[in-house]
Amino acid sequence: MELTIHRGTEQIGGTVITVRTPNTCIALDAGTALEGDALEEKQRLSAILGEAADGIFLTHAHPDHAGLLMERNLRSPVYMTEDTQKILLAASLLGNGIPVSRDLVRKLPLGNPIRIGDLSVTAFEVDHSVAGAVAFLVEGGGTRLLYTGDIRMHGIHLARTEELCKAVAGRVDVLLMEGTNMDTQRPDVVKSEGDVHREIAASVTAARGLVLAHCSPQNVDRILGFINAARASGRIFVADVYTAFVLYLLKRRLPDHPALHDPPPYYRTWLNRASAARAGRIWKGDGNFMPLVEHAQVNLQDMLADPGRYVLLFRPSMLHTDFGEKLPEGTTLIYSAWSGYLREEPWKAPWAPVLSQLDAAHIQHIHTSGHISRSDWVSFVDRIGPHMVIPVHTEKPESYAEAFARVHRLADGETFSIPQRNKD
Repeated sequence: MELTIHRGTEQIGGTVITVRTPNTCIALDAGTALEGDALEEKQRLSAILGEAADGIFLTHAHPDHAGLLMERNLRSPVYMTEDTQKILLAASLLGNGIPVSRDLVRKLPLGNPIRIGDLSVTAFEVDHSVAGAVAFLVEGGGTRLLYTGDIRMHGIHLARTEELCKAVAGRVDVLLMEGTNMDTQRPDVVKSEGDVHREIAASVTAARGLVLAHCSPQNVDRILGFINAARASGRIFVADVYTAFVLYLLKRRLPDHPALHDPPPYYRTWLNRASAARAGRIWKGDGNFMPLVEHAQVNLQDMLADPGRYVLLFRPSMLHTDFGEKLPEGTTLIYSAWSGYLREEPWKAPWAPVLSQLDAAHIQHIHTSGHISRSDWVSFVDRIGPHMVIPVHTEKPESYAEAFARVHRLADGETFSIPQRNKD
């Protein structure tokens, strides 16, 4: 079994990996770079994915792992969980992506191996900052490769990662392990998701005016944290259509999520201008959803008339398109995402006019990483007991050797033949 990391040995995101045997070739993830890809790079990686004729296996729906699927020339079958398929559907209808053809999508079972030519692939659900995330155990030629995708142990769903450890401990020859936080020791990185929810609840309770909540609409655990905080403080959580659509699609997995067809008093949605411009797409994607939006809708004028009653899911573009460049007095922003989007190019520009209207006391950064902390990384590797660890999805591959003795570093594009381990 041969492993090639075509991109990802010294960068976070944009992951593209292939696994080959003499008769089979599959890809693990198909990501775009966080800062975007030049046309030549897209073409190069798309050609590599085209060689993975037996299947592309997605760990989750984030663009840095799935963004290249939006290329129109895709022909290989794409294996993903049901939740990942739904999140990609929402992104295609309410973002700028091209939906993956349903004819190419193959639903991944959880915990049960599927046979792809010479290879066996088993998906294990893991905890990450998006629903439907999995790790892959790939077996073939007498060897076993475990690819973690993005994973953490400080989220609400720790049990998923625990089950993975139990299932594969002592059975892994090569652990292809993400290391986003391998060089990070900041306390907020290891803050639990539960702690984040408690801090959000305290901040919402203390606020006096409108609360703007910002997080990814795909981060369902965080969205539910904001909904619960609004409910506990006597406020109404207002989801934009993108967020409401994600929750609607995942309703079977979210038994405690408030339903749009019979919304409780603490949950509403609104048709902001960006969503209204895409309403036709949504009707085509799911004709049952938009009537529910209209049924549970609140308008911006109501929110501005009594801003202290609301927690509004907010994106910076709304300042211009919906708020007329002016936020209500006393507005609090709870920013619950990576801080780099506020301070680094090319992402910070949309936020500048928003932040200029708020004093420091009304900007709350409450967040934790979707990626495993360094200390948990060490614990995870120790529990898996691999013969070898290969760095991926990291800017600090050299730091792996400080935490584990048997590390084998690859360069982008370098092919590695996984040796058979002496099982005696």
